[in-house]
Amino acid sequence: LHKHSREWDAIVAARTREETEHIAQQIRSLLPPIVIVEPYVIPIDFWALSPMGPCRRNRRISVPSWEMIQQNYQTNARDAMSRLAWLTPQTVDGGQLILVHGRPGTGKTFFARALGWEWRKWCEVSYIVDSENFWGMNGDSNYMLRVLLDMEESQAKTEADGQGEKWRLFIAEDADEYLTSDAKARSGEAMSRLLNIVDGIVGQGLRILFFLTTNEPVEKLHPAVSRSGRCLANIEVGALSKDEANDWLLTNGVGGFVESDTVLADLYAMRRQPPIRHVVESLVGFRK
Repeated sequence: LHKHSREWDAIVAARTREETEHIAQQIRSLLPPIVIVEPYVIPIDFWALSPMGPCRRNRRISVPSWEMIQQNYQTNARDAMSRLAWLTPQTVDGGQLILVHGRPGTGKTFFARALGWEWRKWCEVSYIVDSENFWGMNGDSNYMLRVLLDMEESQAKTEADGQGEKWRLFIAEDADEYLTSDAKARSGEAMSRLLNIVDGIVGQGLRILFFLTTNEPVEKLHPAVSRSGRCLANIEVGALSKDEANDWLLTNGVGGFVESDTVLADLYAMRRQPPIRHVVESLVGFRK
């Protein structure tokens, strides 16, 4: 028995090979190997603009694997998400932008967390808390440049330490203001800066991917953003069909059923206990 550990070394000697194997098998039965289950936790850098400039805080966040949650999505979206989840550094090709759009409650953020887990060995994750500042909607691009330069220095250090070439996934939610067809009028140069990073001079040589979510339908997205060649993935996430939703409820042990297409958030609400709620009814007229 090794000191300060739960490891054993065993040396078996016997008259025949068969007897030796029999004794070794008995030892394995008495002292089964310890299976270490890797926790579903990844580190994420959170970026925000402070009075002193860009500020980064690192937290360890619980995340699901893609296998755990793939049944949360309608068939067409699930197929596209699976292809994205199984990418490797060698197969990342076709753009640096991941665009995931659909109505609220369909599980867009949940999928981003699962990607962080599936890519954990070759891709680090950053979350942009204040994307309106990051993209310089106020006319200042210094925040964005500082973050990208910090990331480039971090990548260089990782390579110097012999840890290989790592990518960086930036997550920015609710990107409606700079992804829609009227983005220029709504957010100034924000969309131009986005395009310069994912498909222009600014992003050249940087191993970065941007995961952007929006609640806007695909027809409202600016064609410059959603065109093929710029998007590594362009995925529309919809509600589960009636049959898919009822299968989900059955699989998750939820009593009851739905009569129409249902978004994921509503299914999870049905799985939870009744919410704690108290609403005071408004009274009209005079009270006696």
